[in-house]
Amino acid sequence: MDKESAIEDFLKNLSKAIKVTSLYSRDHPLFLKTVANFKKEVDATLDVLTPIKIGFSIDSLFIEGKVFSKATIYEELAKIFHMRRVKTIEIKKGITFDELSIFLNKMSLSPREIFRQGGIAKILNKENTKYLSAEELDYYQLLKGEGGEYKDIWTYLLKDVLQQDDHRKALELANNFERVIRHFTSKDILQDDELYENLHNFLEYLHLKIPDSFSNCSKEIARHILQDKDVYSKEHIERIKELFKSLNDKDIADILSDKILNEDNFDSLSFNLFSKMFAEGKHKEVAQLTTELINTKFLGDKRKIRDKIEKLFLSEDNTGVSQIYHQTLLSLVKDFSYSNAVTFDREQANVNYRMIILTLLSQEENQMHIKVILEKISKELKNITSNNDFNYLKLLVDILKAKKRHTPEINFLLDDLNRQVYNFVENISWLDEPPGDLEYFIENIEFSSLGLDLYLDRIFNEGKVNTYVLRLFLKFFPGQLPIFYRNLEKRCSDMEFIGKIIRCLKDIDKPNVLDILKQIYLFSNSLIKIEILKAMQELSVFDKEFLFSVLKKGDIPLKKEALLALAKDENTRREAFKELLFTPGIWGRQNKILSENIIVVEEAGLEEARDYLIALNKKLFFWNWDIKNRIRTVLKKWTH
Repeated sequence: MDKESAIEDFLKNLSKAIKVTSLYSRDHPLFLKTVANFKKEVDATLDVLTPIKIGFSIDSLFIEGKVFSKATIYEELAKIFHMRRVKTIEIKKGITFDELSIFLNKMSLSPREIFRQGGIAKILNKENTKYLSAEELDYYQLLKGEGGEYKDIWTYLLKDVLQQDDHRKALELANNFERVIRHFTSKDILQDDELYENLHNFLEYLHLKIPDSFSNCSKEIARHILQDKDVYSKEHIERIKELFKSLNDKDIADILSDKILNEDNFDSLSFNLFSKMFAEGKHKEVAQLTTELINTKFLGDKRKIRDKIEKLFLSEDNTGVSQIYHQTLLSLVKDFSYSNAVTFDREQANVNYRMIILTLLSQEENQMHIKVILEKISKELKNITSNNDFNYLKLLVDILKAKKRHTPEINFLLDDLNRQVYNFVENISWLDEPPGDLEYFIENIEFSSLGLDLYLDRIFNEGKVNTYVLRLFLKFFPGQLPIFYRNLEKRCSDMEFIGKIIRCLKDIDKPNVLDILKQIYLFSNSLIKIEILKAMQELSVFDKEFLFSVLKKGDIPLKKEALLALAKDENTRREAFKELLFTPGIWGRQNKILSENIIVVEEAGLEEARDYLIALNKKLFFWNWDIKNRIRTVLKKWTH
């Protein structure tokens, strides 16, 4: 074999070995068999290429100066190694089975787990793999990648920099900070304890040793968090304060002035969050510096800034923002001179008004005041829902839930507004094409405003059903499933309707869905039963007893689908193979069943059954020649 062909075959086998061994433990027969086959390929390649040394970029491989790219197999291999910070691997003559076993096993670990253990090179050194080694990417090369691909990597880069006290690497991280931070959500930063701690420590390091970079990085995180209004919990606010405790007043004012001048979506709710992010003792100085920076930075028409600031507050009596900011920034407005040609944006004023009363609701504790605020929101709700303002509704639901949790004694005040929101959500769930924004509300609404009878009428009499509707039905009426089953059985001859129900259930993937599918199975014809078993293959849970009953009593198509459902789990897959292929009666009494079961395994395409077929073939006597012949045909097909 020529060298080029040998390399191509080697890469194909490397890709296959990594995929297969990632599915099994190191002592599993298929893992061991894969390693043994791969070692033969490695040894054959080493006869024409010694050593085998492969370099990796984001989407390419490099061997002896030749680039292997564009083909899917090369791109997949490159990504696997690059994501694990591997720059090169080198395999030398003398490589042992155990060394390859260790290597493939470790490559199946997630990037995060590999970084926890110090990197692939350190892992291999610790395992003493004499004939297989790896070189890792340095920080600079790694930072050239897209930030979205390296969330795990960045968590550990931050940690490594601090442990090594490496000024150069810290500066490289800081210089790439703006590009990478946008790939993290506020929840990533505030809820991932490890990431939060590493970011916090990294900022403290910069504050002490690279002050300019500290200022830039802190401001980037602050700007990023301010874009997400869903960080209202007390715990989040405290974490944010701790993160930015070392920022000076000028940096804080710089952030605020940029937000006011440059971001249209910086509203009163954002301003409220901003005022909580920093200690109250800083407010007065920050407010004054902000007015100075606005005057300095903005040289255009002052009317735009005046309008923006007025919209942030609307009126002195209707704002939840710190009065220090309020008074100082409104005094700035009074200094602006402009012509009388001022336009009034009524719609924007309405938007700001709604956000302000929402902010007031989140902060108010007095029951009488809460009641007044709820009445005002209720009056606005018709316009909010007619415009499908899901962002506002999401904030409203969050705040109502928080209120119910923290002050349960006012639940009776909140129920009416909750009912109005839930009624809107439930009704639009019945649309032929419900909006994608519904996902959050389906998970968070707490009771039905429509009632059981309406659901049953629309589903079974009008035939209107989709995944959202069934999710809501199962959430609100789990005790009414017997009624649901009776109605389903009445429609059992309507294959199109039953098929639609099954498709919707498959997409829900909740534990009680399995029970519903089994119930439908009882009164369905063979075609519907096949669809039910296919749906079960896509669920995260399965009923072993039910599927084995199909495996024992079903016909070939049903057995095949039941087998595929059982094959998702390694243990039940082995049991299923034994059930099908180790049937008692090798003297010929069970030939028909064995023949059918071999067809089932073949049509399912489960080559993992190879060893079971070989064992069965050895067990059969010569007069079972038709069964033996069928087994040889299947094995030959799989070999090719």
